[in-house]
Amino acid sequence: MDMSAATFVKQNQLGVIAKQWLQKEQSVTVFGVTSGGIFVHLGPSYQTIYLTNYPDYGPINVNLTQVLPQQWQTGKKFQLYFDQCTLAYQDGSNHHFFSELGIWKNQPARPFNVSEEEFMSRIKKASQQLFLIKGDHGFTRLLSQVYAPDSVALEPGLAQVWENIQQLRTCLVGYDASAFLRYAKHLISYGRGLTPSGDDFLCGLIYCLRRKAAGTPFAGFLNEVKPGVLSLAAQLTTSISTSLLDGCFVGEAHSRIEAMTEALTAVEVPLSNQALRMAGWGSSSGADTTLGIMIAGQVLFDGSGGRMRRGSHKGCP
Repeated sequence: MDMSAATFVKQNQLGVIAKQWLQKEQSVTVFGVTSGGIFVHLGPSYQTIYLTNYPDYGPINVNLTQVLPQQWQTGKKFQLYFDQCTLAYQDGSNHHFFSELGIWKNQPARPFNVSEEEFMSRIKKASQQLFLIKGDHGFTRLLSQVYAPDSVALEPGLAQVWENIQQLRTCLVGYDASAFLRYAKHLISYGRGLTPSGDDFLCGLIYCLRRKAAGTPFAGFLNEVKPGVLSLAAQLTTSISTSLLDGCFVGEAHSRIEAMTEALTAVEVPLSNQALRMAGWGSSSGADTTLGIMIAGQVLFDGSGGRMRRGSHKGCP
């Protein structure tokens, strides 16, 4: 991989979810090779981690100072293990060791303390920035629907996605777990790529709720639907998406998602370049995940009054 020294991480870092999954030596398989790193699949489960040289941190990331092997291709198998502060992998007769790993995890959440008026102002600004850069990719066109319903005409596929999202929102406020899973199933694996748009949306939704709804009934609701969501994901979508969803359920997500969540929901965090950082993430992953964060914010406002305060959605069918 051709990267300048300026883009390399300065210290080996291991995401907190990756740390949990690498507690024993195991055979791993290269799942996907991207311009920024290598996804590897652990054993027989859905668990997938990301090896990269970029200083772009996440719960399943392993950020390494040493350049990754260029010859690795999808399907390549090798041994990988983590012991205390040392990560090692064995590729044939070659052994490689990475010591003094720092453990990366999200910072403690700030309170959800923006006013509803300020929240709408921030999501409008973020949506406009993302739309200028991403255009029609993924769920980008749905961003304006959050603050200006029916502001643009949607093609039938996106219109159905938006209806499913609104039903999810209603089911969350009504704490209807079975209906939530029914509508989530329509979104899981929807789209293209290693992390389809529907998966990214659910990551943003679940992460923001987990991070901002501690001590509320939403926390218990997330615990209730977690097994069902992960089971559906394991059946329907990529192991990468399933791994990321697993992290979001425990409040761990990519640093870009953490930054955007705080910028939209914490009054003391200014909205500056967070949308631009999200726009640079994948074909549409940043916009799709941001849509999930925005809907989660609406759910938190709606749930605080115990009923829907915006829109005229029917109860879960």
